[in-house]
Amino acid sequence: HFCATRQGQETTFFTNEYRSVVSVQHVCRVIDFLVTNAPIRSTIFHMGGPWRVNRLEMAQAVFAYLGYDTSVLIPAEQTSPTVPLDITMNSTRLEDFTKLKHEPE
Repeated sequence: HFCATRQGQETTFFTNEYRSVVSVQHVCRVIDFLVTNAPIRSTIFHMGGPWRVNRLEMAQAVFAYLGYDTSVLIPAEQTSPTVPLDITMNSTRLEDFTKLKHEPE
């Protein structure tokens, strides 16, 4: 999507598919904490960010940040019955365990 769109090609992004955005810096901090402080065990954590955003909002934010033309981002609705629309994550368990709050820079 992003490669063609950066070249001015209109591309659709779904307004009803939601994700949890997390910063790379936070991911690195959490991994560093787990590697250096946590005993090895099989615990599963979700590592999503604090924002619930749709795919179009994500694309608009990236394009605005990079200075690309956002007019080529076309809103659309996902209609496939096999695609999960909301895969946002609750990362409270990870935050409680690490005491690291996601505070984007």
